Amino acid sequence: MTRPGTYYFYLSYAQVPPLEFPGETLAPEDRLVDLFFEDLSQRVADLASARDARIGHYQSTVAVGTEWKDALHALGHAQVLVPLYSPRYLASAWAVEEHYSFEKRLRAANADPERHIQSVLWLPFPGGAGHPPLTNGLRFRDEEIPYYMELGLAALCDAGRIDQPARVPEFRDSYDRFVDQLAHRIVNTAENTPIRSAVLTGDPPEAVADPADAHLLIAVHAPGRGDPEEWEPYAESPGTAIARQALLVARRLDLSAAVVTLPGAADLWHGKPTILLIDVWSLSDRDAAAALESALRAMPHWVIPLIIVDGADRANASRVVELRARALAMLSRGGHAPVTPVAEDAGGFREILPALVARARNRFLHELPRAYPGRPRLGMTEPRRVPWKGED
Repeated sequence: MTRPGTYYFYLSYAQVPPLEFPGETLAPEDRLVDLFFEDLSQRVADLASARDARIGHYQSTVAVGTEWKDALHALGHAQVLVPLYSPRYLASAWAVEEHYSFEKRLRAANADPERHIQSVLWLPFPGGAGHPPLTNGLRFRDEEIPYYMELGLAALCDAGRIDQPARVPEFRDSYDRFVDQLAHRIVNTAENTPIRSAVLTGDPPEAVADPADAHLLIAVHAPGRGDPEEWEPYAESPGTAIARQALLVARRLDLSAAVVTLPGAADLWHGKPTILLIDVWSLSDRDAAAALESALRAMPHWVIPLIIVDGADRANASRVVELRARALAMLSRGGHAPVTPVAEDAGGFREILPALVARARNRFLHELPRAYPGRPRLGMTEPRRVPWKGED
């Protein structure tokens, strides 16, 4: 019987930057992970003997921007880790740290990784090499799970979807068989060889970089608010420091980032994608408003502005509306009318931020002249290496 308060499994995967189009908050690959998570959770629930048990957990079950401690808490209460291996997974500092933290817990409990880590080949590796070892039971021969080792589970999930007009029945059959076998392994491990929950500790994957070296800038214009990293604009969400939330989102997307302020940001953003967080109350100060307007005149189009408004500030509602209109007019005069201009609460800020990061990166890569001598590479940061089984 699985232990009370634990999850049957924790799904670990490398998040893909979202599409930048309005209304899109997930990349297509992430939607497939959602589908797989739902299918696996349902099958595990069907097999589980504990009717009230918590079944599965992965990062889309918590709000974007949640702290690393929340991931550690779930990893400390899961019986089985299900990593979705792909080339991106091994380049993702966040995903690799999840794997590393769970392995440390298994070593401390003298638990068998072959049972408690049930790996999935999500996307194939070039040439079929270079990936960590798959759990023996999930390295299927073609006659057992056709197409799995060749195409990876993501392809089977996509091409075999019930809602897919051109669905391939044999892919769906392979996908269903895989999910069923994986669910049986998870339930067998969780109920027959459970491990105690543990309080996992450790620093999050490093997100902060020197501004000159960062892949992404988080520019803050909030004069008089103190440390820009500690600015908490939403009264009904205490503890939500939005610049730090932005750093965490960048880390989830495997981008190093740095928080900067005006006017210093203007010296750096000509060579980096940037999110500009504007405190609407800065428009009430003549000098702060003038500094902002001056920066906007020379601001490149890959700097994405977002006006920060506390929608719960009803006592100053009419004044906020006035300042908001002034800010939008200022952005328009500078040729930077934002598509999604305002974040009025912490939830809205978290929801839109990944798409804004993607928009800034895409505009930077498309608009920056290729002849620019200092054109930086917006690649992955070097991840911490997971000590796979058999390695020291």
